Amino acid sequence: MPADFFATLSPGERIVVRYRLGPDGEAPGGVRPGGRGPAAGGERFTDALGDFVGLAPSATGDGVLVVVRTRAGEARIPRAAVARAKRVPPAPARRRPRAGGGTAPGTGIDPGAETAPGD
Repeated sequence: MPADFFATLSPGERIVVRYRLGPDGEAPGGVRPGGRGPAAGGERFTDALGDFVGLAPSATGDGVLVVVRTRAGEARIPRAAVARAKRVPPAPARRRPRAGGGTAPGTGIDPGAETAPGD
């Protein structure tokens, strides 16, 4: 990943960021991680998927944060913890729930329909 990758992004672009967890398994910046098992070298990683908000200075002044708006909230990830990042396609449109239950998945059978004897 080029060092200036985040400078090429516009706010609102959809990205995924893979970043290192701390030694205690906690995510930096208050992000609740899904977590991955240790990789080679014992490091643990997690991902943030969402819309790029921008870059911000860290509260301690010792670095830059990558800010990503995820479904779970805003992830503020130290730039130094980022292992990989890339643009991803827009999220697919959410489907509407079926009224009345519809058919059982993969069967074509409506579980709420009554059948006559002998059918």
